[in-house]
Amino acid sequence: PRPWELDPSLTIVESARATATDYSFPSGHTLTACLSLLGVAVYTRKKWVYAIAAFLTVLVAFSRLYLGVHTILDVGTGLILGVLILIAFGLIFKGKEDNNRVLNTVLIVSVAACIGLLIFLILRNNPDENAMEGLKSTYTLVGAAIGMLLGKILDDAAVHFETGCAWWKQCLKIALGLAIVLAVRIGLKKIFGGEQEPAILSGVRYLIMSFTGVGLYPIVFKFLFKKQANH
Repeated sequence: PRPWELDPSLTIVESARATATDYSFPSGHTLTACLSLLGVAVYTRKKWVYAIAAFLTVLVAFSRLYLGVHTILDVGTGLILGVLILIAFGLIFKGKEDNNRVLNTVLIVSVAACIGLLIFLILRNNPDENAMEGLKSTYTLVGAAIGMLLGKILDDAAVHFETGCAWWKQCLKIALGLAIVLAVRIGLKKIFGGEQEPAILSGVRYLIMSFTGVGLYPIVFKFLFKKQANH
């Protein structure tokens, strides 16, 4: 339950209530921040990046408490899960000569696990409002996972997108990529019914979003952002 469900007298920041759907445990925002920010730090292995990533992750966790949408247990578990997942992935990929094959295996297993979770929740058929929101979130999770896998397959087969290039091109590449994915996200949501979007269409939207970012976007800009020699 959310903090205000545990304690009806609790005053929260009302504008944050809309982002606090489904169950409270653990904090998804905290977990995502931990994985995304600290994941970048692990990749770069730079102390200053670790410092900034840790600060921002803790800031996100604190913000969820300040807004009144999570408990200390929620955000603490989100942080612990994020660190454990990063450690697990580090061990999975450590010392592997063919990291691409390992990554493909991880993606396939992840998609299978997501689909299994979705089937379980559908069969469980819990009418509780939080459970229904959780089911919708699982549809988006499955869609995003399948889209990433399909995009990765496309890249392996035909694109072979080179991620390295000059720093200013990297910034432009990231900015354009985010803009395109957000445009797809917002545009499809309006087409699929806005706030009344059915759960299955939410999954379709996230599938298209992730496939666009991982598979289609690199095709469009493959030749525009070539890796510069000696960089």
